[in-house]
Parts: sequence; C-alpha cells; structure tokens
Amino acid sequence: MSIRRRSAYPRRARDERLRLTENGTFQISVFSDLHFAEDDKADNKTIGVMNSVLSSEEVQLVVLNGDLISGEATTQRSNSSLYVDRIVAPLVDRNLPWASTYGNHDSEINLDPEEIFHEETKYENSLTQRRVSGSTAGITNYYLPIFPHASNDSTPVFILWFFDSQGGHYALAGGEDRKSVARQSWVDDKVIEWFVEANANLTSTYGQAIPSLAFVHIPVHPMRAFQKSGVSPSREPGINGERVQEQGYDSDTGYISQDFPFISALLNTTGLAATFSGHDHDNDWCFKWDSRLPGLNVTGNGMNMCYGRHTGYGGYGEWARGGRQILLDQQSLGDDVRTWIRMEDGSISGNVHLNATYGQDQYGFAQRSVSVQNGESIKDAASTSTYSMMGWYAGNETGQIPGSFPEKWWEGSALFLALLQYWHYTGDTTYNSLMSQGMEWQSGDKGDYMPSNYSSYLGNDDQMFWGLAAMLAAELKFPDVPDQFSWLSLAQGVFNTQTARWDTTTCGGGLRWQLFPYQDGYTMKNSISNGGLFQLSARLARYTNEDKYTKWAEKIWDWSVSSPLVNNKTWNVADSTQMANDCADSGNYQWTYNYGTYLMGAAYMYNFTNGDEKWKTPVDGLLGKTLKSFFPNGDVLEDITCEPIKKCNFNEILFKGLTSSWLAFTALLVPDTAAQIKPKLASSAEAAAKSCTGNNNNSCGITWYQNKWDGSTGMEQEISATNVFLANMINFDTGAFGPVTSKTGGSSSSNPNAGEGKSGDNNKEKPITTGDKAGASILTLIFVFGWAGTMGWMMLGA
Repeated sequence: MSIRRRSAYPRRARDERLRLTENGTFQISVFSDLHFAEDDKADNKTIGVMNSVLSSEEVQLVVLNGDLISGEATTQRSNSSLYVDRIVAPLVDRNLPWASTYGNHDSEINLDPEEIFHEETKYENSLTQRRVSGSTAGITNYYLPIFPHASNDSTPVFILWFFDSQGGHYALAGGEDRKSVARQSWVDDKVIEWFVEANANLTSTYGQAIPSLAFVHIPVHPMRAFQKSGVSPSREPGINGERVQEQGYDSDTGYISQDFPFISALLNTTGLAATFSGHDHDNDWCFKWDSRLPGLNVTGNGMNMCYGRHTGYGGYGEWARGGRQILLDQQSLGDDVRTWIRMEDGSISGNVHLNATYGQDQYGFAQRSVSVQNGESIKDAASTSTYSMMGWYAGNETGQIPGSFPEKWWEGSALFLALLQYWHYTGDTTYNSLMSQGMEWQSGDKGDYMPSNYSSYLGNDDQMFWGLAAMLAAELKFPDVPDQFSWLSLAQGVFNTQTARWDTTTCGGGLRWQLFPYQDGYTMKNSISNGGLFQLSARLARYTNEDKYTKWAEKIWDWSVSSPLVNNKTWNVADSTQMANDCADSGNYQWTYNYGTYLMGAAYMYNFTNGDEKWKTPVDGLLGKTLKSFFPNGDVLEDITCEPIKKCNFNEILFKGLTSSWLAFTALLVPDTAAQIKPKLASSAEAAAKSCTGNNNNSCGITWYQNKWDGSTGMEQEISATNVFLANMINFDTGAFGPVTSKTGGSSSSNPNAGEGKSGDNNKEKPITTGDKAGASILTLIFVFGWAGTMGWMMLGA
C-alpha cells in the first residue's frame, strides 16, 4: 500500500490556547477506535464517518481516543506511523485542533507509539503532548486548559486530562525475528504521581479546583463493576453489547486491581466531572459512580464514566459508526455536561445530561421517536424493551428454575424466541448464557420439551412453541451447548413426539389441543397446534432436506385445508373445531398467530421447494387475509378479537408479537412479499414505540394503534414490542439475516430419533426440585365445560 506524505502542514489561524466560543460553550468531538491499516476500503469508510460527523457538528476540538492504528495489521515498520497523515486529513482540511491518547493497538512489533507521536507533532494543529518521561509511563499523559472567550483572560475554566493506558506489545531489539513483549495495560504509577502533583499545582495557582474531564483509552474497573450490577437502557441509554475489558484485565488471569491507584486518583480529583474511554467497541453508555459497587472497597463521588462510540470500520463490531460529542458550558461549569452520539448517517443517539440527576432521569421512547429507517434506532428500541422484558425473568436467580414461568410455562419459549432474534439482529450477547441455560433446562429427560415437572399439564401448542424456539436457535446458528441436547435434536424431539400423537380416530386426522382426557380442550383440534406442527415440519424439511419432514408438512397442510380450520378459498383460519361432531364446524374467533403460523409454514415450503406454486398460492392467500384483517387502525397490527374490548389475557398479548416475527421471516423467505409486509411492520413498530412510555420507565402497552401507553404493564407487552421492533431489522438485510440450513452454514447436530428414548448419552435427567413441582400451564389449569365455556374463557382471559 502506498501512502502520500503531505509536503506542508497547515498552521492554525487562532490563539495557541483553546478558548470558549463567544456563547461561552466548548464542543469536543471524540473519535474512538479508528483502527486504520487493516484495509484500504475500511480506512476510506472511516474517513467518511469522520467527515460526516464533523459536517453535522460545530466543534472546537477533536479527541482521538486511542487505537488510531491497528499495529498488528502493519507490515512495514518504516512507514506504519504514516497512517497518521490519513487519520488527521479531515481535521487538517477543517483547520481543527486535535489531541490524542494512544491505545493498546497503537503499540505492536511493527508500530512504535513513539513514531506515531513524532508524526503527529509535525502538525501545528496537533495538541498531543508528553508530560511524563520513563519507559513504563507511555506517551500521551498531559493536560490542556480551556480559557474564557476573552483573549485577555488567562484563568482556565476547564481542564482536559489525557492518559496513556498503554497495552499492546513492543519489540525487543534484534533482527527480523524481534521478540514481541506485552506492555502493561494500565496507567502507570509514575503518571499518577504526576497527575496528583499537576492537579494540586493548578488548584494552588488559580486558587480553586478547576472543573475537568479525563480521556483514557482503556476504561477502569468501576465500569465493569457497574455493568455487572445492571446497565439500564432507560437511565444509562446506549449499547451494552460486550463485557467491559478494564485496565489490567487479561482473559487468562482476570482482573487483579492494577488500575486501583489510578481509580483512587480520579476519585480524589475535585471537579472531575467525567471520564471518557473507548476500547470496547460494542459499548457506548455512561454511568454515574455515586455508590459502593460490587468488588470495590471505595464509594464513588458522583463522577460520570462514559464510553465513546466505535468510529472506525477497522476492528470488530457490527454496530453503526459514529462519534461522541461533549458540550461544555461556562454557565454550568461542569455540573451539567451534555453529551450525545452523532451517527454516520447524521442521526443522534444517547443524548443525555451528565448532571446531578443522571442515573435517575429516564431516557428512552418518551424522549425520542423510533425510526424504522435507522438500524441503530431500532436496536436502541429493542435494547430498551428487552431489558424491561428481562426484568420479569427470575430463572437465573438463586433458588429459581431456569427457563420457567410456573403458571404459564409456554411463555418461556416466547421469551427465548424474542431473545434469539435480539442476539441475531443486534449482536448483543448479554443474554446468551441465560438463553442456553433456560432452553436446555426445560428440554425434558428425552430432549423433547416434555419436562417431567410440567408434562402432565401441557398442551400440544405449549410443547410446539418450545420446539420452534429450538428450531430458530439452529437456523440462526446459536451455538449448541456442549454435552447437552443440540437445538436441532430438540426440534426433532418435539416433532417425533407430536407426530406420534396424530389422531385419526375422528376428523380424519389432526392434533388434539390438549394431551390428556382430564384436560379441557382434549376433545378439540385447533389451528395453533396443527399449524405449529406444520410450521415445525416445514422448517425441519428445509434445514435437513429429509423427506419425512416434507411428507409430514404436506400431510398436515392437506388435512388442515380439508378441515374447518383453513379455508383455501377465502383463506379464513378458524381457531378450533370440536371432535364431538367429527369436526363439522368451527369456532371462528380470529387470532393473528393462527394465520401467522400457517403463513410461516407455507413460506418455508415455498422457499424449500424453490418456488413451487403449490405453496405460493397459500402464501399469497394467507398474507392477503392477514394484512386485510389485522391492520384496521392506521396500518398497525392488532388482535381484533380482544384488543377493542380490552380483554386480552397474557397469552393473547403475545400473539401479534409472534406474528410480527413470522411476517418478517416470510419477507426474507418469499422476497416478493416484502413490499407488502415491510410498510405494515414499520407503522406497527412506530406505534408500538409510542406505547412504550409507561410508569416512568418505558413500560410498553398492549394496544399499539392508540399511539400512547394504555396503562397496562407486563412481560408479555415487552416481548411483543421487542418482536415488532426487531422485525424491522429486515430493512437492513444484506443476505445474512435469513434462516440457514445444514448446507448453508447450520451446524447444529441432528438426532432423527430424538424424543423416542434412543438418544443414548444425551438422555440426562435433571434433578427435580420442590419448586419445579409447583408449576403448571395456565392454559391447562382452568377447567371450563362445553364449547361456549371454552370460547368464553379464550375471549375473556384467564
């Protein structure tokens, strides 16, 4: 790669010292983790991000907060530092001053940070300095004062501190085989001594503690401690997508408090309002440290700690790029620091005030609309609702049962269906271990989602939803859990046990709703059980390409359209039919998920058969009926049987969320349906966001079309909102969002005999606790008698 060195360096047409604007403000634009040198195209895109952000803001200083260059990607020690020329070009073109810290990737065997510093200081606009000498001190340890606007006023109003957190490697002297040695990854004790002394001198010189900010590439341990205690999307808005990798942390040895002296120095600096770090590309939140955090023996003093935003297209991370903005105001003198992220596309996220009430103030939907044309906005919305949703889950707490909601067992599958999509579309791994644990724990002794503590109360539909969750995990390449049932085998286990229950004693076939004669609903055959098994069969057929699943999908479909459940002329989908009269008529209550599950199965079969017209006809028919029937108010999805009369029970609240997801997957599997589906999903998500303004904590409501919170609160509302937000991520599909098969990247292991007692070592029993024995599905606990009683219960709720 050739790099053109600049022959001349523009000089600043301004006072050497940084000064407030005439309005008494000072704005800083922070670019973190640029990671130049990995790829020319990526570098050009990064320059585009910087130009876009700077064109949208009026800044007085740019901070390059570490990892300017990916040193491990450089191959020629002689010119690796010249990437600085490309990095600063957008700043030089605008005659903007800048100041840098260096990060762990700025020091590698072919990249010496001394050379980066040497290259930077050739520019008059560079304010990067070195104030501490010594081999272990690093380079970028210094401070910059900001003065009032008036040129004759020489008392600073703000101080900006910069620290070198080091890390990376350096090369021992030698030939081509120079040895690479790790550098310490924390602020050095010698730097801390200088910091304490310099701050004391400033206080003494000016007779007061001067408000200040600090910039350091690698965050300190309080950010990890706070993350473990819980980052709230409504109080600390932003991405919380990865573990905080604090100073001194090593994946092998963990964290052993190397940064504690630096933490203590920060705490003892009067007037230090906030610190700003980078390093962890999938985080961009702030928090106020005003309490004793787990694992720390010191109490915060109210200092704020923030991440920047991953700016560069080098380095890992799939989130949209941008840069943190910081606005200082002479009127507030650091007591209220406004900060936000300016995105590459010009939008703003995470706009907060770091003031006395930060950490208590609520940010979120009430303060911003959700743009379905902005992937970052959708992710932010989904992050908030997912966090709220998980507030209702206790399965990961001591003494609780993983994956379990004892009075509504099937809803655990609905929760995990939403979480799988959240991980898939956002890349946020926060809840992954919890998903693996819960989905395995409820899988049953034979890997068929018939756990012994609930199986005597379950319906076919309850079990089926868990099978769909396992199937989705396989299709989205969610990693199998070692030495446990694979996701594919769990879906196969559900399929095997349900097809064994196919009942030909009446109605020519079909699944009963419930499993046992003592359950109400045992003498009914319903759409969600049969449509769910049809969908599962179709998905297994596509994933495995095995003929038995194809035949069962066709068999269930043919039976359904021959029964009163699915009319393949009008495309009406009834809720259920009674076996007592040989399924001669139906209960015709209309629910979104009955249509959605048959539509999803037909879409999979269409995709699997490469566009067979046999499946395109039902796709078009069911989709047309769904869009016509369930979007009556402003093109917003609605369960029309219960929402208008405000009688949706907790099961029914989930139906349209599930249907939102199935519509999105239909658009991916049958591309010519996308033009019809996407606008409906968009208007539904925008309306749902407006319903998520309740209880001063962004609680979502049931009824979206009202465009406001309806006063209801519950986990089900949060799950459905999460689903409809994430459904709109298909607008940003580049070919990676659709479900895979065993031939297109799926690796979940197959067990065709799953659930039949032939799975060998995988049949591992879990101990049953007293708490386990207390659970039962609400769908099977309430006994009502006769057709009218059953339908009345379904209408009026549990």
